[in-house]
Amino acid sequence: MAVNPQIVKHYAAGETNQMIKLSLVNSRLAAFMILFILVPLFIEIEFVLHIWLGEYPAYAPIFLRIILIQSVVQTMTRPVVMMIHAVGKMKLVNLTAGGALLMILPVSYVLLKLGASPVTVFMVNVIPWFLETFFELLCLKKYIGLSPLAFYKSVYCRVFPIGALMFVLPYTTYYMMSDGWLRFISVGIVSVLSSSLLIYILGLDKNMRAFVINKIRSIFKR
Repeated sequence: MAVNPQIVKHYAAGETNQMIKLSLVNSRLAAFMILFILVPLFIEIEFVLHIWLGEYPAYAPIFLRIILIQSVVQTMTRPVVMMIHAVGKMKLVNLTAGGALLMILPVSYVLLKLGASPVTVFMVNVIPWFLETFFELLCLKKYIGLSPLAFYKSVYCRVFPIGALMFVLPYTTYYMMSDGWLRFISVGIVSVLSSSLLIYILGLDKNMRAFVINKIRSIFKR
């Protein structure tokens, strides 16, 4: 949200390349920030539900895990949507990307009529969110020349592999310990430490790593 005014400002000043660069970096960093919280929650969702609700519905854990995955996809898309708002040409986007999202309702109805499980319906409904991004990127290619491939290489091809690696050590800790508060806390600590290291080494470029180091130094100096 803090970057949105800068995106609009760059476009208004005719600085399209700077706007695209800022948006791509924003998509990656926003995804990493939500993964930072999502990973331990995703792994320990049953324990969290038990503490929160006691008895919980059978489908709750898998539904919540799918929603968490959707939230990552949506987070990466927000800067793309903001670029479209900055350009101000909404008609084609609403017809294509909006149409993809509207397909969730009829597709869900058909799948349930065919006897699909609620979990299958929920999983299939992640696809329209990827289609929404694809159509929005096609519109941006038409309006400002942003290549969809550039977005996928800069965002998806960075976030998804690193996101998968962020699960390795926390899941190992999860399977090595018995259920309870100690495992929950251990998974959280391991996730925070390993995720921080992976994001810093693999997720940030040289300039961003230098920026983070300088920020940490300034905090300790104060």
